[in-house]
Amino acid sequence: MSLIENFWVQSEAYENSIAFVEGKNEITFAEFKAEIKLVAGGMQKIDLQKNDTILLAIPVSVSFYIHLIAAWYAGLQVLIITDFKDKVALQKTLRDLNVKYIITNRKISLLKYFILPHALWQKTKVVPKFLLSNSKIQPLSENHIALITTTSGTTGAPKIAQRNIGFLKTQFDTIQNLLQHKNGDVHLSSFPIVLLCNLLVGATSILVTDKNYKNINQNSLQNKPPTILSLSPFFTEKLFIQLKFETIKSLYVGGASMFSPLAGKLKPYADKVKIIYGSTEVEPITLASLADFLAFDKNEKGVFVGKLHKNLNLKILDEENGIGEIAVSGNHVLPKENLLHGHKLYEEIDGEIYYRTGDLGYLKNGNLFFYGRKKYAWLYKNELYSPVLCEKWNAENQIFSEATMLQIGVENVVFYVGEKNKEQAFKKNAPFDIHLFKQLKKMPKDNRHHSRIDYAQLLKQRLI
Repeated sequence: MSLIENFWVQSEAYENSIAFVEGKNEITFAEFKAEIKLVAGGMQKIDLQKNDTILLAIPVSVSFYIHLIAAWYAGLQVLIITDFKDKVALQKTLRDLNVKYIITNRKISLLKYFILPHALWQKTKVVPKFLLSNSKIQPLSENHIALITTTSGTTGAPKIAQRNIGFLKTQFDTIQNLLQHKNGDVHLSSFPIVLLCNLLVGATSILVTDKNYKNINQNSLQNKPPTILSLSPFFTEKLFIQLKFETIKSLYVGGASMFSPLAGKLKPYADKVKIIYGSTEVEPITLASLADFLAFDKNEKGVFVGKLHKNLNLKILDEENGIGEIAVSGNHVLPKENLLHGHKLYEEIDGEIYYRTGDLGYLKNGNLFFYGRKKYAWLYKNELYSPVLCEKWNAENQIFSEATMLQIGVENVVFYVGEKNKEQAFKKNAPFDIHLFKQLKKMPKDNRHHSRIDYAQLLKQRLI
């Protein structure tokens, strides 16, 4: 039985439960499934057939999940791209994957003339709702590629991750075993894959995005107070600290590094907080309690991310002064054949295939410490520097509101948001050499989690 068939059967037991809360609107599992059948029928009406590939260009929302599952219902392969800025790369990806249509909503369809290359206008479609008289779920094998995502390329060249039905099931099982969520739970989350898992167990999902988080508060959630939260550090800071619902039994923080100031704010809720570290190709890698984070993180260059997940093996490769690249193997690591343009990141070690994450780290007594992206690290006076070295130290000392460091040419440049008159104090006390400072009005962040600094954007800054 495929994931969709499994969801369809299992959800019969809780069809009257709320599947999604979006603003003031609620949709039950029965209503959600009815919408899926209408959209799946519409997809077939515009001549999408089993095994066709579509690019789903709808912002994360209830509509996004309806279209995603409708595509699987119809036996399609779904590509998701989060960054449309590089038009040449976009067209190449669509050609490489033989994408038939770009499926979007009416608003974005009207904007296609401004955001998409001319060659893609005819491919852009809005799916009509249409109920087929013989509507049924397309049977899919374990090897059917269901979800395709693109990575940013911080490990090297941009990669295309293809998840088949079998791998998705393994990934969902791993996440469900971790979260222990069930029908009756209300899950507030900013992670799309976690929200998919909610559907499989009958939990209610409340979506958190950069567009709606400012409207989420105790008043807006009083009818559906959350029991579980899974959020990036940014959304944790903005939401959990202010919500303080007695109903919350667990908070999972992930998607980016968490530093000690936020950990300190969470200390009163330490028994509820878990920190998750993972990557696009391996979710999760480690898990840490807040108590362990506060105990282990002191006086370390890297950020404590916890102990390895029980289903994984880990090695630190190419060590430089005790720090090297994190490599993992295990049953929820994306298989080599499913990562296009990323074969060089896999290698056989001691008879096992390990995936190089592109992250730097080190082990101490079985505990893993994260040291940043390998791509942005550099050697200076025989010491390995990374942006995280600066970010962590500044967070602990709070001289600037935000700060990071990159090597530009042969110089160590600190980019910061804060008062210019504090530069000398920062330089005097920092445990690393600094050549230049660059003051910013705002630190560029990733679009998804709003927690990871966009180093590529900083490298475009003029220093003088």
